[in-house]
Amino acid sequence: MSGWSKGDIAAAKELLESHKSQARQERRRKSFDLLWQALEEMRKAGAAEFKLADVGRKSESLGGPKPQSLRNPAGAAFREVIGLYSAAFTKPALHAGGDPIGRALATVANASARKILADRLQELKALETERDRLRMAIAAASPSPLSVPFEAIPSAAPTGKASEWGVEAFQSNFNPARLAERGLAIAADGSIRNEQGATIFSSDLIDAMDELLRANGRPALREKR
Repeated sequence: MSGWSKGDIAAAKELLESHKSQARQERRRKSFDLLWQALEEMRKAGAAEFKLADVGRKSESLGGPKPQSLRNPAGAAFREVIGLYSAAFTKPALHAGGDPIGRALATVANASARKILADRLQELKALETERDRLRMAIAAASPSPLSVPFEAIPSAAPTGKASEWGVEAFQSNFNPARLAERGLAIAADGSIRNEQGATIFSSDLIDAMDELLRANGRPALREKR
């Protein structure tokens, strides 16, 4: 197992406490404690990774959230905590080279923020691939020629640059209004904080987001300092 950072684990703990403080029911607050216990016991037992199913089974054995509870919509907060905890042990393979997005991700010192960015990009890439497959299937099944030639429909983003669709989708998730819906806000120092003022992510996250937007000709969330 790769070396872990106490700072990164602390970030996961802060996020857990933030979600816990917002929970209205005692049972849900207890579920967060049991989830954390499951993660800690797995780490101490030498777990190399923290897959959702494995964490769910361990949590269930302690009386906490079951695997299905972690997967459903109400389990989003649990998944966020697991993701940050896992990020303390795993650094995504980044191949910067001439790719501005790869370089932007590589500059993020905080492993938690870096993993979330990398994972989100992978999710967007998968969604875009599925969208392109649907477009090609429609084009192939169309009884009449499309206004755009079949060959002209892009199947992947240009090398070294994210697709317009991907950047727009990624940007929308970090829009101040979207963050506010989740009880988060971008502070003056660039960090992302919850309603209690606790720092959920350091300014590295917004710095990387701004670098990604600039690399694709978009206005940054903050003015360059």
